[in-house]
Amino acid sequence: MGFHRKHTMPDPEWTVLAEAGRARILETPVEPGRQGEPPRLVEELADPHATPVPGQPRTAEELERFARQAVARLKQAHAEARFEYLRIAAEPRLLGALRREIGKHLDLHRAVLEWRELHVVPVDAGEAGGAP
Repeated sequence: MGFHRKHTMPDPEWTVLAEAGRARILETPVEPGRQGEPPRLVEELADPHATPVPGQPRTAEELERFARQAVARLKQAHAEARFEYLRIAAEPRLLGALRREIGKHLDLHRAVLEWRELHVVPVDAGEAGGAP
């Protein structure tokens, strides 16, 4: 009697970059022969009630609403086994809202969760120093 070894693919890795009512979900290739390739965009989320402007102050209500929307999408993707490992980089005020929503609505007992603060630099800040 023989047995077959089940071939398993590496666990998908997702990274969420979130700021100003906008989030990009990226997937890092983990398949053999694809390590080192750049992440691919899986999905982009936007708060339908606000025009996202990087670095612009958001109300607590807007942050909570967008965090709920983003976590609902992550919950659906996790239930579909679309990712196993998750990294989240978000601007500090949104990071807190995301942590609360994930804690309430998303059971990540299998996933490795990594949090990072994303510091947004306004577009015109780079021009403030002037070019030589």
